Amino acid sequence: RDTAEKSVGHEVTFEVDITDTSLLRRELLRQASQVGSRLRASGLEGRTVVLKLRYADFATITRSRTLTEATDVGRRIAEEVRELYDAVGPHPPVRLIGVRMEQLAEAGTNSTGLWDDDEDWRGAERVIDSVGERFGGDFVRPASLLKPANELGPSKRRPHL
Repeated sequence: RDTAEKSVGHEVTFEVDITDTSLLRRELLRQASQVGSRLRASGLEGRTVVLKLRYADFATITRSRTLTEATDVGRRIAEEVRELYDAVGPHPPVRLIGVRMEQLAEAGTNSTGLWDDDEDWRGAERVIDSVGERFGGDFVRPASLLKPANELGPSKRRPHL
């Protein structure tokens, strides 16, 4: 590759406008987990968490927060982006939501603290990454992202082991 990544992110445009805050928060967690996984796979960490919201009238807002230390941990990214989302306050129904990490650097190059607050989560997420590589990306995910079996269509049911 000739150019370095400037950001790593995910976003989704909904078929209908979404007003359900719990659904939007679950989507933020899903995207943050994906962003963390992509960062780890690329050997990168990011310092700036970015939230993107687009409404039915196509008005788009972004909110960002720069962290003291860079991270590749989806759980940390999710916490930060959820705080950004909550800080927006009341808003119109959402058509698009996205999570992005910026200010990327090679993993481990920005460590300034005496200890790593994300160490336990990073280890757990690396295990999830390795399970995903072996069995498929959605095999292990946060429990809050699981749907009850009756909400899954026949083509989306997971095999029982």
